[in-house]
Amino acid sequence: MTVHHFRCAAALSLACAMPALAQTVQDLRVPLEPGVALAATLRTPVGHGPGPYPVVILIPGSGPSRRGVFSLLAERLLARGIATFDYDKRGVGASGGSFVDSIATDRKDGAAAIAWLRTRPELDGRRIAVLGMSQGGVVAPALAARDPDIAAVVTLAGPVGARSEAFMAGLRARLSEAGKSAEQVETIAAAVRQWMEARTRSEGVGTLAGLRDAAGAAFVAGGATPEQARGMLAVLDTPLLLSMYEAAPAEDLARIRVPVLALFATEDQVIGAASIPAARRALADNPGARVLEVARVNHVFQRVDVDAAVGEARPAASAPEVLALVPEWLEGRLGPAGGQP
Repeated sequence: MTVHHFRCAAALSLACAMPALAQTVQDLRVPLEPGVALAATLRTPVGHGPGPYPVVILIPGSGPSRRGVFSLLAERLLARGIATFDYDKRGVGASGGSFVDSIATDRKDGAAAIAWLRTRPELDGRRIAVLGMSQGGVVAPALAARDPDIAAVVTLAGPVGARSEAFMAGLRARLSEAGKSAEQVETIAAAVRQWMEARTRSEGVGTLAGLRDAAGAAFVAGGATPEQARGMLAVLDTPLLLSMYEAAPAEDLARIRVPVLALFATEDQVIGAASIPAARRALADNPGARVLEVARVNHVFQRVDVDAAVGEARPAASAPEVLALVPEWLEGRLGPAGGQP
């Protein structure tokens, strides 16, 4: 374990000016299984009392993500006395194991991290929140649906629907945006659904190969070249896409009884608009839930009408509205260091 004590400054042009922020940073290893651990960073605030602190686990989207995705948001949380925890995904960066991009793997590792955080004396195990973006926005509700002791949930651009619905809605949206006719969209979607369903049932090799070929033929009939069809099938034929197909985020959201903040982006080109009403329906019986749409931001909640400064990469969740809303909402649900929500 490596511990650093220092003061850092927020990026002024993106986050609105903030004073230098005091924090304690610990580089840690979270055991997952024999010989495999997550390389993680726990940040706790300085100047907010002795603790124990509430903590937010930050869960990124798909891909081989490392720590630091939500750097500006983490600073805003620390400024309100809330600790933050993020980690290199399994098999990525300094973490052990093999990288498998799937919701099931992310959920398993997230649950292990939560159990480990509850053993930390500087943290309040009763006040752990989960925050996820995109694929992480599916993982976070899945964790809370299975762990009633999670205190709050934030999802940013997390697709919502019954099993397979969010996946199929996204596929149809991509096909429509590519200029496919309604008939072509439905032909391709039907072929892909048959193939995906067979994969979830682990059908025989011959059956799967035939259905895969049928899906490829549907793409070609819809105007794709054979090479383009092979590329599309290669994307679909991954653990991540199968896990997205099998996910049931609407059911997970409906099971949650703690406060939920679900944010969606008006300029999102990744998930379909159908996720917004689906989220409202799923959370209709949760009095602590809010479903909001943020204007002029993209899928990762960066402002689309603000150019980044030269040489400056904008972090995820850097839109000023998000940096203001999310920490304030979480503080209201988690409470201050040493206190009660």
